[in-house]
Amino acid sequence: MMEACIQVKQFDQAKQVFEQTMRRVYDDRLFHRLTGLYVAYSGYCFAMGSVQEALLTLSMAEANLVYLENEPDMLTTILNNRIIMLTSIGELDKALEEVARFEALVSRERDEMQQMMLPVTLTYRC
Repeated sequence: MMEACIQVKQFDQAKQVFEQTMRRVYDDRLFHRLTGLYVAYSGYCFAMGSVQEALLTLSMAEANLVYLENEPDMLTTILNNRIIMLTSIGELDKALEEVARFEALVSRERDEMQQMMLPVTLTYRC
């Protein structure tokens, strides 16, 4: 819902959805939802032009990976978003550091996955 609101530029509603969802996550102890929620919120911050807050929120998403069973999938999303954000604001050295982290993550995958991700890593480097 939050991502849909962001896409149609209903930012006030997106913020309300985030706040309501955050309350529910804590009230119902659904901590495994925190990473995804923070990733969505970082998209909101980025869309609003608050790039530094978006990057900080991605760090919070990464810190909450411990609650997930399949954290590599979300870490890939976090790294992807961070690379795009850093590149868009001209922080190319920092973006390159994240590309290296992404490549290290991919290098731990099976060969087929490494081959599938090669175009992604090459695109990041470009």
